[in-house]
Amino acid sequence: MNVGDDPPLTFAREQARLLQNTGHDAAALGETGMFTGQHAGNIVLAAASPWDVQWTAALTAAGPHPATVLTSGDYEAFSLTKR
Repeated sequence: MNVGDDPPLTFAREQARLLQNTGHDAAALGETGMFTGQHAGNIVLAAASPWDVQWTAALTAAGPHPATVLTSGDYEAFSLTKR
């Protein structure tokens, strides 16, 4: 799911929490700076059961550059951060 949002990414974080609540492993992909919550842009959210760790490396390599893929605790921290 592609989620566009403006700082502080309140909508993107809410969507990330909702996806996480489905019970599937969730991940968020975006340009690294997006996860600071200081820039407008898009974050791609994905879910799978289970999340294959090889996907993380493949998605990071595919870009955007520099790219970040958040999973597990990093994903949860992003989704719960309120700014």
